[in-house]
Amino acid sequence: MDIKTPLAPRCRACQLQLCKSRSEPPHAALTESKTDGVMRGAERHFTCKTCNATMINSSDLAKPGWRHHR
Repeated sequence: MDIKTPLAPRCRACQLQLCKSRSEPPHAALTESKTDGVMRGAERHFTCKTCNATMINSSDLAKPGWRHHR
């Protein structure tokens, strides 16, 4: 049986980051953790120092610009 654990709440700055365009820079508490090259663009992974959320910024137009990694 697979039990999914709920996600920890994101801080206010991370919540707002999800509404920003892909070209907007990360908020001050986000630090880059890794960069993945993908076929149609690149994804940059960031970790928030405040809430420990993992946020992804994608330049691939088929994906959301900013999203929360689950």
